Amino acid sequence: MKKIIITTLLLAAAFVVWGQQAVVAVAPFEAKSGISIADANTITEIYSVRLAATRSVRVVTRDSLDKVVREHGFQMGDWSNDNKTAELARALNADWVVRGTLQKLGNWYIVTGTLLDIKTLEIIGGADMRLNSIGDAYDSMGPFVEQTVQTISGVRPAAGGAAAEYRVGDFGPAGGWIFYDKGRVTGGWRYLEAAPPETEFIAEWGGFIAYVYHSKSVTGTGTSVGTGKQNTEIIAKFMQSVGERGTAAQICDSLVAEGFDDWFLPSKDELNLMYINLKAKGLGEFGNNAYWSSSERDRDPMWQNFYDGYQSSHDNNKRFSVRAIRAF
Repeated sequence: MKKIIITTLLLAAAFVVWGQQAVVAVAPFEAKSGISIADANTITEIYSVRLAATRSVRVVTRDSLDKVVREHGFQMGDWSNDNKTAELARALNADWVVRGTLQKLGNWYIVTGTLLDIKTLEIIGGADMRLNSIGDAYDSMGPFVEQTVQTISGVRPAAGGAAAEYRVGDFGPAGGWIFYDKGRVTGGWRYLEAAPPETEFIAEWGGFIAYVYHSKSVTGTGTSVGTGKQNTEIIAKFMQSVGERGTAAQICDSLVAEGFDDWFLPSKDELNLMYINLKAKGLGEFGNNAYWSSSERDRDPMWQNFYDGYQSSHDNNKRFSVRAIRAF
């Protein structure tokens, strides 16, 4: 996994409130110390696209931003001037501006950013991200973007001081994608989040020898939404008891990604929601592969083809793709 260092905020953008939603106009990153303008623009573009994909904010088009910049005779160096930045932001009806830089430090690429509150001209936090290469920004940008959304939510909390809310398709706290919202917290959770794509792996469901030679099988797994976590605990305990290692549920159960360790193998219905709400909409960076669930049918583990959504069951020694999920 990529090395990411996050403090409290990041990157270059201008924010306005649209109801409960921020509108973001992404400003160009400043290229410093050996960085080309082309590389800085690449970082800006990746950030813009990933931020828009969260659908937690509204992103101003680059054409709109460029038009206002031209009309005000705004220069790149003016972004370092609080008063000039505030003038441009007000022309965009913006409440926030995040000013960022991209620079080289040894063999590392360093991305930094600060958030300026236009009403008070107070800098609210900052962030930095360390990359091996510019290309790493694509995979590392998710948690960075989520940090932006969370910081804005913290400054402008939901009505009544409620916790930040998510919609299906948003980036979640762990850098993955939200694919289910049951509307309110019950049983200790409200949302389901798919793990980031770099955590995906291929594994057997496991227990084949126990099934065939010892007539042992996992019992007690469910298929409905909300059963995946318990299923995973049951399966992982069973696999350990029969001497299995490295099975789908065991790896999910021990996974730590972006600082979170509460991942599990989705149930059949949870897996189907992940297909419908993410894969079928071009989100989540899933392959056209078969994915394991934590549910069983007639002693065979259930899986889903993410090419066409077909669900079935199969021998547990097949090696299929696995994407862990978490509930919060």
